[in-house]
This record gives sequence, C-alpha cells and structure tokens, in this order.
Amino acid sequence: MALIDEYSVPRFAQLCADAIAMNDAALASEVDEARFRARMIADWALDLGLATVADTAAGIERILGPSGTEPGPGYGDAMLWLAKLITPPPSARSPSQIQ
Repeated sequence: MALIDEYSVPRFAQLCADAIAMNDAALASEVDEARFRARMIADWALDLGLATVADTAAGIERILGPSGTEPGPGYGDAMLWLAKLITPPPSARSPSQIQ
C-alpha cells in the first residue's frame, strides 16, 4: 500500500471542490469564474501529480477561451470527462490511484 503525505487528501478535496464550483459557474453562465476554476484545477492536479486531470482542466480552460468571450463548443463534455476522471472507483483509497 502506497503511503500518502498528510496534505494529499486535503489538496485533492480542494481540487474536487474547485471542479464542483467550475461546473456550477458554467451552469450559471459565469464563464470567467469557470475559467478561473479550470486554472485552479490544473494547478492542483499538477501539484498532486495527476497529469491527465491537469491536461483535461487545461483543455477546459482553452475551450472556455479568453475572458470576455463566449466559450467554445464542447466545454460541457470536457467538464463531464473531468468529473469522471476525479471520481475514484470504489476500490480506490487515495488520490495516487487516480489518473
């Protein structure tokens, strides 16, 4: 069993909270907030060594586009994919077992 440091779980919890906030912001048409959260998720994921999650969050940020613009097509699907990535299978016990 791999050991995790005492900060991995709180950092992963923050990543998940940011994903929820990003989705909520997108649903409320607060696209700048969604962009900000996507950037935060990418940063948290890199910090945790979750390259696939970081790449997906960075992709969401690109799809959402620059501040003040309309988001590109497919951002909802990308957010759904991110949610699937960070939802651990029932057997997972730590963030290190997630892609």
